[in-house]
Amino acid sequence: MVALIALVAVTTSCSLDDGEDFYFEPVKIISATFPEEMNVGTTYTVEVVYEQTSTCHVFNGFNYLPGENLTRTVTAVSTVYPERLCEDSELEREAAFQFKPAESGTYVFRFWQGEDQYLEIEAIVGGAN
Repeated sequence: MVALIALVAVTTSCSLDDGEDFYFEPVKIISATFPEEMNVGTTYTVEVVYEQTSTCHVFNGFNYLPGENLTRTVTAVSTVYPERLCEDSELEREAAFQFKPAESGTYVFRFWQGEDQYLEIEAIVGGAN
């Protein structure tokens, strides 16, 4: 019986959820800038401006999904900490991701701006140098 009480005491005092609550949320991408010239096999930096809607939103990275016919869908993702004391904001922040084209052609980047809304940018990639 003592062993059972000790086991119950240990399991109730331990918690796997001692950290701060958070969740992930897509954030609006306002603009994206590509290099003027790009070639297959070279890595390029794509500069992105996104909207930070509150001080509880912390940039987490990009969700990058390749699609058909050189189409790419890019979503900026924030970690949201709802239990913090937050202030609303509409600050524009900058981030970047790396793009290394594997084939030549016209890539269509679809940057998430809201439910079923995308900023579409065409990026032309030439052959290897």
